Amino acid sequence: MDRKPHHEHQHRESFAQAMALVSAGVGIEITKLQAEVYYELLGDLPMEVLRLACKRAVVEHRYHTLPPVGLLRELAVEIMEPRELEADEAWARLRGALARICYTMGAEEVREIKATVPALAREVAERIGWNQIRDGKADVVRGQFLRLYDARRAQRKRVELLPPKLAMEIELVAERLTLKEESDDGRHLGD
Repeated sequence: MDRKPHHEHQHRESFAQAMALVSAGVGIEITKLQAEVYYELLGDLPMEVLRLACKRAVVEHRYHTLPPVGLLRELAVEIMEPRELEADEAWARLRGALARICYTMGAEEVREIKATVPALAREVAERIGWNQIRDGKADVVRGQFLRLYDARRAQRKRVELLPPKLAMEIELVAERLTLKEESDDGRHLGD
């Protein structure tokens, strides 16, 4: 995250205050190295949100230890993100939207679904297939939807918890490894 020097200083100062809150709350002094690691992995968060996450961690953390970075980040993401529907709630909303529209899936019907059904539920429904959702055996389709929805939601949550810089680094390494595997596979094909 690019910040001007003055803003960077303010940001680090706010971060230090949030960490001091954690330190005082759990009764453990944070070392300089720990503070740097925490800053690297949490410094991208809005400081107001981080401060609230720190307060919540101090209240909820049951052990005489520093709350792990992952816990602070998870609490911060929960504060920033609206509650996502549970799988059965998303299924009910999807079925309700389908019940209100015509039996055919034209452009108008798709617009109505997009307006009333959360993005993740639409994504899962598209993966299963609208015709299958509409015409398939209800209990089987519902089971498929619930499993896919929960799996996709868990995957999104894991990604959302990563600091953007770390997520980008992971993505770049994964791309590089994929390209290396593809080039290695190509060499073996010509042997």
